[in-house]
Amino acid sequence: TNITQARYTKIGRSVLLNVYITQSTVTNSTALVLAGLPFTASSYNATGILNFATNSSGGPIICRTVPSSTALHFYRCDVTQVAVTQTQNAGHCIFSITYLTDA
Repeated sequence: TNITQARYTKIGRSVLLNVYITQSTVTNSTALVLAGLPFTASSYNATGILNFATNSSGGPIICRTVPSSTALHFYRCDVTQVAVTQTQNAGHCIFSITYLTDA
């Protein structure tokens, strides 16, 4: 999985991320997480819907921050809300998300 492009803008406590991620063919079944956000999230205060294309079937994808963390977690936007895993082969996701930080 590669981050093709990632930029952020911070104004006060608000952080705006613009991200483009590409995934190669992988067999790892662990949850897909984007770690290393530029600032720690203050709470579960942000969610975003992604443009997510894969060679696997599935519904829309959401991402959200986690309190006191610098990571985004990705979930299917359906009744089960299961984590997206790295088995969604050879795909990409493009999204913008704004979250709050205490810094």
